[in-house]
Amino acid sequence: RELSRRHARLTVDGDELEVDDLGSSNGTSVGGEMLSGASHPVRITMPGSVVFGDLEVIVALPNN
Repeated sequence: RELSRRHARLTVDGDELEVDDLGSSNGTSVGGEMLSGASHPVRITMPGSVVFGDLEVIVALPNN
């Protein structure tokens, strides 16, 4: 599977990180839950992982 050009949006808000799927074909998941069709961004528990299609990304903010 591949990534879409506009697959998802990551947003940093203070010490929190959120991800929002932008209608990607292959989906985005956080903690094993698919976000496709989610109507709002989902907070990522730090440290955590986000899967974009079949690419897993480990995320952590400084001091976490």
